Formats: sequence, C-alpha cells, structure tokens
Amino acid sequence: MARDPVCGREVDPSDCPLRAIYAGQAFYFCSPACKDAFDRHAHRYACGDEVYGPSSLGGCPEGGWPVSRR
Repeated sequence: MARDPVCGREVDPSDCPLRAIYAGQAFYFCSPACKDAFDRHAHRYACGDEVYGPSSLGGCPEGGWPVSRR
C-alpha cells in the first residue's frame, strides 16, 4: 500500500488511477481533490513539509487534512 501524501489515507497503487510523478517519485491519491492539492503544492508534500490536520491549503473531502509543519 501507498499513502496519499495529502490526507494520509492508504491507497493501493496497483488499483489507483490518480497518480503523479514528482522528482522521479510516484505519488498516489485517494481522490481528485487530493491530487489537485498535491499538484498545486507538490514540493511541500513531496518533501515532507506537510502533515495531516486542518489547513488553509484545503483538504481531503474523504477525511484527512494537510497542515504545514512550519
């Protein structure tokens, strides 16, 4: 299983149509909203600058929310 970098939900990469490649790494998403958030702020999510919680960046309609560690 992979973890959606936006909301933290587990996602099965073999059955997940929502994915992105950033800096040579594959990321998988539970919803279009999470992929859109990642596309807008890929560096923050890919580099681990985001953790799960409420945020002004928006959040996953499925549950988790990103919040900046800074």
